[in-house]
Amino acid sequence: MRLLGVPVFLWFAALLGAQMFAPAAFAASERDWETARLFLYAGLFTLVCAAILGVATRRPEGADGSPRGEILTYAGIFAAAPLAAAIPFALVHPTLGLFGAYFEAVSSLTTTGATLLPDPAAAPRGLHLWRAMLGWTGGLVTLTAAVAVLAPRGLLDLPEGGAASSGWESAGPGAHLLALDPGGARALRALGRIAPLYAGLTLLLTVLLLGDGGGDGFTALCHAMGVISTSGISPAEGRLGGFWAELAAVLFMIAAASRLPWARRSRAAGPWRAL
Repeated sequence: MRLLGVPVFLWFAALLGAQMFAPAAFAASERDWETARLFLYAGLFTLVCAAILGVATRRPEGADGSPRGEILTYAGIFAAAPLAAAIPFALVHPTLGLFGAYFEAVSSLTTTGATLLPDPAAAPRGLHLWRAMLGWTGGLVTLTAAVAVLAPRGLLDLPEGGAASSGWESAGPGAHLLALDPGGARALRALGRIAPLYAGLTLLLTVLLLGDGGGDGFTALCHAMGVISTSGISPAEGRLGGFWAELAAVLFMIAAASRLPWARRSRAAGPWRAL
């Protein structure tokens, strides 16, 4: 699956590289210069490699809406993209080793949330931010895949009439339209529909956690990303905050795990074929 002639996987690798600058800036703000430097190097290295591979593999974009190609693309994102995401783990926490760094990246991107860090409390806060960001990004990719791959083929159980009422063409009389709609472009449009709501819920929950003893802004943001992505990744042990903070986290996790908000968001933007 390609976007502008470049494999979607390389676009995602470039996105990961750009995201590495956020933990670098955060670590620098805390005067953790070593962590900031390593994240900066990892981000630059990932961006350069993605650019070189993108130029080398670029070809004229054609119809790439085959189910096999799209499924392999998203499988590759969760299997191969962690190779790039693991670079900061390997550099910042070398005691993890290569396998441990890859495990951390896979666990975070797949929103599993498991960790091999021997003492999470002693790990740099920039590394915890990276784990939370990976989990948040992995949750967004999962939702995008569901909306861009499953819904057009009638495999996503949407309420109120399913795929037809939401404007998606299912695998039926309109299935030929999938061949005219490149999977990469469809994924980009799905991302444009899902991301604003996904980010908005994350910011709202961050504010709610801050208002009820959810720690500082960093801790509240990491907890909010962990709740919305359902990864449960946390930089600190203990409670999320007071009673209202924990109640908000439960309600937001139910909303994040439900298909209703995302299905309604896809319907609100109108049918794909009208775009």
